[in-house]
Amino acid sequence: MKPVAVPEVIPIFPLVHTVLLPGELMPLHIFERRYRDMVRDALASHRIIGMVQIEGEEGEPESLESMKRPPIRGVGCAGIIARHHELTGGRYLIWLLGVQEFRVAEELQTLTRYRQVRIDPLSTEGRGSESSVESLRFDLLAALPLFLEGPAEKVVTVIRELAKGEDDQLIVVAAMALRLGPEAKQALLEARSIPERFRLLKGSLEERLKRRPASLRLDPALLN
Repeated sequence: MKPVAVPEVIPIFPLVHTVLLPGELMPLHIFERRYRDMVRDALASHRIIGMVQIEGEEGEPESLESMKRPPIRGVGCAGIIARHHELTGGRYLIWLLGVQEFRVAEELQTLTRYRQVRIDPLSTEGRGSESSVESLRFDLLAALPLFLEGPAEKVVTVIRELAKGEDDQLIVVAAMALRLGPEAKQALLEARSIPERFRLLKGSLEERLKRRPASLRLDPALLN
């Protein structure tokens, strides 16, 4: 994925049980006034919005003074608005593409209705031992057909493309196919190396397979 410049200060969209991963494309319906403002301002500038999990619920504020600011998780993912469509009443449909993990350094006091934070970008270590990563990738690719929906020919095509694609792509598809919950996705986001993310996914895969014994696996020859 081509690097995207993420500013030091970004708006955040805090949601309960929602985690954006690098490389993930997330559709969002924006209807609250503060977040309509956020999207409008982002579209007029850097197009970047940070996704962060929160604890508890966040209600619509009656005023700036009464705005509720529940605690947010320390690690989130910045996304770029890849596509958008403005609806009636100022609402938006946006497609947010995850581009950069970050740690929240400081939440700022601002005049905007939406929240803004200063961030420290997080780097993700590379592959480390190539043979170790390839082994983990192969395990995921061999088992994913058990969890992907659709005709067999389409599943094989998807697996072949993933086998040639980047690690982030495989991680996102595996997380979706395994229907990982928000805490499991948060753990992936906070993992600081590609091998660690693959190990977490393999652990989730093994748990799923225990509940659903595998009778068939993809022919390794199809990956060539």
